[in-house]
Amino acid sequence: MRAKAILGEALAFLPALAAAVLVALASAPAAAAVLDAGAVAQAQSDQLIVRYRSAAGAAVLPRVVRQRTEAVLRRHEVRLLQARPLADGSFVLKLDRRLPAAQLERIGEALRAADADVEYVEPDVMLQPQGLSPPSAEGPR
Repeated sequence: MRAKAILGEALAFLPALAAAVLVALASAPAAAAVLDAGAVAQAQSDQLIVRYRSAAGAAVLPRVVRQRTEAVLRRHEVRLLQARPLADGSFVLKLDRRLPAAQLERIGEALRAADADVEYVEPDVMLQPQGLSPPSAEGPR
């Protein structure tokens, strides 16, 4: 009999607990992830993401575009191992070794300066949230 009473009290508490969880979850999207810029600068990768205007949507990187890209990479003592297309029309360039993000940024700048066909280039580094910013007083947008 005592077990039924305890179970009844626990079940009576569940709606209040569920309501509290729903309120907490509803406010969660308002909190935005904060990325640590220092961690991004220290990250390493062996890949660049590049979008070429003339190769957007191509299944393979055109030979002339690949040759221009390889020439820039050679000047930075890096070799291109593979160019893999992405669904958005850009390419992931796999390099022969991991480099610091700062060096990849410099290579990206050199690619843009040497080839007007480069729409954008960025290091392919894993970004991880380092914390949450407080929710806005205005609420979720």
